[in-house]
Amino acid sequence: MQLHATTESRRSRGGLAPLLAAEHDLVDHPLFGDSAQIAERVLERYRFGVELFAERCPAIVASSEHVAALADADATTLFRDPVLRLALEQAFERLEAGTLSSPDRVEELLPLALGAMARSQEQLCLSRMRPPVPVGSDATMWLWNLPERGGATDSVLDTLWGCFESVSRGDRATLLAADCVTAQQVERACTLLRTTLPEIGPSVLGHITAIAIVDMSAEGGRLLSASGGDLIPSSILLSRTQLDDPWDAAGHLLHEGLHLKLFDIVRSHTLVRAATPMVDIPWRNIQWSIVRVVFAFHVYVHIVLFKKAVERDAPALTSRFGVPSRYAVTGHAMSVASASSASPYASAADRTRFLAEQLQGAWSAHLTEHGRRLVEWLVGAIEAIS
Repeated sequence: MQLHATTESRRSRGGLAPLLAAEHDLVDHPLFGDSAQIAERVLERYRFGVELFAERCPAIVASSEHVAALADADATTLFRDPVLRLALEQAFERLEAGTLSSPDRVEELLPLALGAMARSQEQLCLSRMRPPVPVGSDATMWLWNLPERGGATDSVLDTLWGCFESVSRGDRATLLAADCVTAQQVERACTLLRTTLPEIGPSVLGHITAIAIVDMSAEGGRLLSASGGDLIPSSILLSRTQLDDPWDAAGHLLHEGLHLKLFDIVRSHTLVRAATPMVDIPWRNIQWSIVRVVFAFHVYVHIVLFKKAVERDAPALTSRFGVPSRYAVTGHAMSVASASSASPYASAADRTRFLAEQLQGAWSAHLTEHGRRLVEWLVGAIEAIS
């Protein structure tokens, strides 16, 4: 495998320990790992998209000229906004279908987003939070703090509530108010992740714009976290119950941030062929699509590395963040303190091996060339630390 050979040669030249080298490999690949390059492609896609939309939607011609004149840093802030991203992705879908025309939702939201940037250098969604609750000193992430619906119509606020309900399945979830204490708990988990994985942590967290703190249940029990994906881009949902445990909270941030990273990757590269079948997953009672398999494999490889990094640095980490086993153990495969289980596929490592075998074997025909390269790259990383 060419990518694996490249990884091995880099590792031997650099003289890095396998775990450090594997982490570096997982942020170094120009298509799948390097978040700076991934973000640059996303930025260029949105800049070009706005130009195309303006050809069919005259009301944003002036806005498109404004976007073209923005510095990259300002354009990046603009396009990290979840509601604007959603409108742009929907406009791309209508453009591809040949149905994009004026009036369109993007004609309303793009000028609003540019106005918010001009007034206070903040994103459109953030301007609707009451009050805004930033996370960390750099404040590149913020917590959802939505006012209730009612009073004057606010299309941005209505969209945010609609997005939350679509991701969280409506009446089975409650969006909780955020405060500075919650933000400090989230930042503690971010710090743990950055400390444990100093290259992967910042890379993954950079794909998260907003975090909704929730009380949410799903089939089989309480849902611990979720990614907004296409329903509310660059956003994740995190259960309030997980914040008391910085270890599991860090694992959830890694998990959902990786999903957002892969969503950003697939804006430019198709990984799975059209019309693929559903497949059986031995640790679930439902079938998965091949797309979901690829997303899960991408996460499990990184979770295995995270657990090994925790084991490597345990004394330094536990003195700072406490012993994982002292917190309530939820017994899930993503936890660094998973309850012991004799059932097959109980651990992230077991699931990683199964998915690797299938994606390199029976399911490989459903992957595109980019999909096979992604799998090969991930397999190379996990083999190096097994």
